[in-house]
Amino acid sequence: MRTFFHASAILAVAVFASSCEHRNPLGPSPLTSTEALVAALQRQGATAGRGDVLPLALPCLSVSGRVVSVNTGSVNAFEYPSVVAAETDASKILPDGSGVTGGGCAALITWVGPPHFYKRDQLIVVYAGSADDVLRPLEAVLGKPFVSR
Repeated sequence: MRTFFHASAILAVAVFASSCEHRNPLGPSPLTSTEALVAALQRQGATAGRGDVLPLALPCLSVSGRVVSVNTGSVNAFEYPSVVAAETDASKILPDGSGVTGGGCAALITWVGPPHFYKRDQLIVVYAGSADDVLRPLEAVLGKPFVSR
């Protein structure tokens, strides 16, 4: 009887542990880097990878951007040293996504497609386009855009 109870207890713990394996009880992991963004997109089933650094990807922002490929498209990811720094730059983006202003700088931007600005934790991500295979994984990882046209 004791052996049966012991084996059942081990089996129950193993089943419980495997069912919780990929869940974070504190919520989603913070996105603090483009590497974390790429990994999160890949967990959503997207083909994603890091590309080149773009020193002047968006004028008036305080950090450089990096190209991140997402399925058939690419986005620009801006990695900040803190959530507050990301929020400060996010506040510089005009409500319709047509430009960036603040800190004595102002720039209007001509986009190749409709702009979508996402912010989560220490990242701002910009996608100019309308491809569903790019938008779906971005929204799954980053939530709804805070600015979109």
